[in-house]
Amino acid sequence: FPSHDNNRIVGPARGSGGGSFLMYCMGITQINPLKYGLYFSRFLTLGRIQKGTLPDVDVDLPDRELLVKEGGFLDSNYKDRWSQISIRTLMKLKSAIRDVNRFKKGKVEDEIETFAKNLEATPQGISDKDFVFGYEDTPGLIDRDPKLRDYINKRPEEWEIVKKTLGIPRQHGRHASAFVISDIPINEVIPTMKVSDSENITQYEAKEVETAGLIKYDFLVVKCLNDIELAIKYINQKNAGIDLKAGHFIHNNKDTYIWDLDEESSVFDMLAEGKTETVFQLNTSSVTPFVQSMMPKSVEDCAVVTSLVRPGPLEFIDEKTGRNMAEEYVERRQGRSRGEMPILDDLLPETYGIMVYQEQITKVTKELTGWDDEKAEDVRIAVGKKQAKMIDELRPQFIESAAKAGKVNAETAEIVWSMIEKFGRYGFNKSHAVAYSMIAYACAYLKYHYPLEWWAPVLS
Repeated sequence: FPSHDNNRIVGPARGSGGGSFLMYCMGITQINPLKYGLYFSRFLTLGRIQKGTLPDVDVDLPDRELLVKEGGFLDSNYKDRWSQISIRTLMKLKSAIRDVNRFKKGKVEDEIETFAKNLEATPQGISDKDFVFGYEDTPGLIDRDPKLRDYINKRPEEWEIVKKTLGIPRQHGRHASAFVISDIPINEVIPTMKVSDSENITQYEAKEVETAGLIKYDFLVVKCLNDIELAIKYINQKNAGIDLKAGHFIHNNKDTYIWDLDEESSVFDMLAEGKTETVFQLNTSSVTPFVQSMMPKSVEDCAVVTSLVRPGPLEFIDEKTGRNMAEEYVERRQGRSRGEMPILDDLLPETYGIMVYQEQITKVTKELTGWDDEKAEDVRIAVGKKQAKMIDELRPQFIESAAKAGKVNAETAEIVWSMIEKFGRYGFNKSHAVAYSMIAYACAYLKYHYPLEWWAPVLS
């Protein structure tokens, strides 16, 4: 990897790619999926290959200097075999109403601005046309919203144009971090175009790039990797300027790799005391109290913290207990509460019967229904991406298959499905959570053992 060749570190993993043992062996990721029980099917299945929906590969970098700067690794290594991926801004209901009004009247009238602003937002996974006009047995917004019908009656000419523009591209732009790399010139596979001052942009968006048989790469910048890299540099300088591979330093007379650190109780004790300053993702005012309550003992414990202390789990309040999911997790961890679904306690002992990760939806589905990875993944995708059509189709199949498999009856299966739907709204990617907790632990480890070398880059 060019960053390694230039003695720069890369993040341990990002997203579902952390579940690929092959990528770990190749050095693309730095996290052993076998050690942490990460699901490969979250990254790739045979069905996805057959459908032509290949996964993307995400990589975290300290900065972009080696990436797209003139003479960077894409320019120098891949020449005409790489391209940045485009994005299309589509005409949505609200933007279409505003744009058509601007076209007809010369500006967006106050009445229209207020009306568009207060319209119900289109759910994820549903096109604006389906949302407005309905699909299958689901009524559309036009049937449910009297204000929309009033607008249609008062402004029929504008509405006729709005109807025709829904879903068409409004403008093209560059994706902030998405690139595609090929083994032959890109424009022999897909067309490219110029956007603003950049000529090397795909005309296709990410999904179309994948359908063309190309793999998308997301190269992102995580600034704290700079701090880790510089702290390691200072440690090595202190040790008589020892020259080691990227991410390596001498600790206790032993060559130590930043993404393969021993998990030490003293480091976790520091975090449990609330000393989370400068520790990646654990140092905010909302997360630190839960770190103190949960008292993590491992990287996986930290992954639970970062997965549960987010808007979705914190806003989901159980009517019986009055606790959000993070609070309930703490109660179960401390032995003060138990789950009401024994089957989930059996299937998810590591998180005390609480669905914390998206992959656990796949696991529960497989165990209860007997489905293979492919179909179980469909459930995760449907609820995780809020694809209403898929959810409506899979729900009766799940209940029927679970009842036939015999581990639960139909009534319990229905309850489990409703829990999957609720938890799926905020379930986190375990591969991503563990990888980012490795970054957090690296920050904490350096802070604990090498405070001077750690605080110097953080404060500079």
